[in-house]
Amino acid sequence: MTGSRQPPYVPAYPGTAPQLPAAPPRRRRSKLAIFYVAAAVWSVVLAVTVAISLHIDGRAAHHAVRFEVDGGGFAAPVEITYGAAGLGSVTQAVPRLPWVHDTEVPDGTNGITLRVAPIEGFDASGITCRIFVEGELYEEETSTGTSAPYCSVRARSRF
Repeated sequence: MTGSRQPPYVPAYPGTAPQLPAAPPRRRRSKLAIFYVAAAVWSVVLAVTVAISLHIDGRAAHHAVRFEVDGGGFAAPVEITYGAAGLGSVTQAVPRLPWVHDTEVPDGTNGITLRVAPIEGFDASGITCRIFVEGELYEEETSTGTSAPYCSVRARSRF
């Protein structure tokens, strides 16, 4: 019988039929393998948690700030200076109000300033300055009277 395979057998005692050998014992799952699988799952969960945390922290690292100046009918040109403590300031001549500027400041900024002054000695009464942080009105000031040369808003808190 060449070419055909027969299962191995154990020779039997005289007068008995040949017997197949006993099946090898089944291997149990190793506790070490279970540990490796659990460690791999834990590592993936940790990596995803850290990635989500970094993504969220990255978005929160800056705050949206909106500067608004409304003149209440004030048609004369004004000079607007805005900025944040430690980041410098920008001065800009604006020919007509209202004026809006959106920007971002880093987390931990301890002050935002918005200052408006009329150009060429015009009266600044009735000019309103507003600072919004993350869409929420943070500070507002309106200049009143004929002697108000400018209005200034300073947000003093850290955010």
